[in-house]
Amino acid sequence: GTQIRALPGASQGGTGTVQANVDPAQITALYQQYLGRPATASDIAGLAGQSLDAIRSAVSGSQEATNFANTTRTTNTATLTNAFQQAFGRAPTAADLANYLPQLANGLTPAQLTQQLSGYPEAQNFAAAAKAKTTADNTTAIFNAFQTSLGRPPTGADVQYYLGQA
Repeated sequence: GTQIRALPGASQGGTGTVQANVDPAQITALYQQYLGRPATASDIAGLAGQSLDAIRSAVSGSQEATNFANTTRTTNTATLTNAFQQAFGRAPTAADLANYLPQLANGLTPAQLTQQLSGYPEAQNFAAAAKAKTTADNTTAIFNAFQTSLGRPPTGADVQYYLGQA
């Protein structure tokens, strides 16, 4: 990835104090948050002597952070769109995007999203409708197969038997 370079004069914190000993774990946490990767030893060395606020500003304002945010947003939008299609048979609305994209950005996993969506009445109604359509399609196929192969419609018992096989 792109290394974040020390900013000239950025060793001053917001209070005007120099913070020469920022914990490398804090730097790594910022890299994970804004860049989606850990800080390398070279990254940490390049930021030595800067305040945590200056490091945060340099990392969050970098092109790498912008690229990561754009990629994450695109990935999360695709994840959300797929989950809504599976759960509801439709794309997410603008309100859905506004609600769920921040949750995905803050750690909601695709599995948690799917579980959450499946609990909504809309998802349960969609699943029931999909099952009913499948049953209707299978029933039609059974009728057609009996008519074509045997020259007669199936009995109710025939339909129930073959639906149980589907």
